[in-house]
Amino acid sequence: MRVLPAPGAVPGRAHDDGPDLGHHGDAEVGAGLVDLAVNVRRAPLPDWLADPITAALGELAAYPDPAPARAAVAARHGRPAEEVLLTAGAAEAFVLLARALTGLRRPVVVHPQFTEPEAALRAAGHEVERVLLDPTEDFRLDPARVPEDADLVVVGNPTNPTSVLHPAAALAALARPAAYWSSTRRSPTRPGLRAYPGNPSPWPAGATYPACWWCAA
Repeated sequence: MRVLPAPGAVPGRAHDDGPDLGHHGDAEVGAGLVDLAVNVRRAPLPDWLADPITAALGELAAYPDPAPARAAVAARHGRPAEEVLLTAGAAEAFVLLARALTGLRRPVVVHPQFTEPEAALRAAGHEVERVLLDPTEDFRLDPARVPEDADLVVVGNPTNPTSVLHPAAALAALARPAAYWSSTRRSPTRPGLRAYPGNPSPWPAGATYPACWWCAA
């Protein structure tokens, strides 16, 4: 299904031919419901978190040194530190990637998932195609459903809102010559995560093809 923005539509908002990409779960809260769509804590911060934050206030006048964080991320994923770009959250990475990949011919977003990647692509002028996973199949990702000529594939893994963890082999099967793919990621050990048997890691190992990653752990 190819879904294009309506003429004059605001990127990321409701289109005549698609859902409102800015509509998130917190908009569904009603009387007697608890909002679990966003990480909001009403109670005061616990001392173990508040104390180090307070102690660091005197260091906020200077920009932090990103080198240790870049080195840690690079070591975690077995990549050179020069390939690591730290961003102000995943949303900034979505926008940077959408703007940088100017020659895309067939970008694909796998749904259900976080809507910000598609919103960023549309805002950058890309025509986005969706691959909708089937709830009767537990939202499993079948790489064969992704068009062979897709030159950008965006996958949420683990997936918000379905909590599905797609197998590493399924993600690796999306690799195409001269193609990019990306995976939005949250903690793979969070409660409620549905990992399929034989899937020890959500990350393909030994990737030698172009790949773009952003983390929202």
